Amino acid sequence: MRLIRLTVKILPVIFIFLGCSSGEDITNAPPSYLRGEVVIRNESTVVIRLIEFTQIRGEIRHSNNLNIRVASGHGYTLTNRIDSGDSDEFPGGDLVTVRFVSEARDPGNPDRPLFENTISHRVNGNSTIYVKSGGRYGTSP
Repeated sequence: MRLIRLTVKILPVIFIFLGCSSGEDITNAPPSYLRGEVVIRNESTVVIRLIEFTQIRGEIRHSNNLNIRVASGHGYTLTNRIDSGDSDEFPGGDLVTVRFVSEARDPGNPDRPLFENTISHRVNGNSTIYVKSGGRYGTSP
């Protein structure tokens, strides 16, 4: 009877130990990304135009022309085009790229925009991408 009680007490400890020490290196696990919305916010001093948007998920790629004007201090929420195009929420891990250009012209070369750039962003929860003067951009949170 003592042996049965001892076995009943020791077995759970052995199972917990074996479950926690699998010997696998968990640092190589794939990253986990959160669903979220992506907003492009114009924090520059000039109007910008969002030219092209691309959404990539694995082997699936969807691109389209936007031609959206965003005034200084305003924003535009991207739409998930791979999943029907009627949602602002992206699955975590999608890669989105947006090409933008200022509507203001370069004073030294009036045939060129003041700035232009391409944003590349991996969706991981709700985020805002801030376009700044000179075409630089930053992401939060």
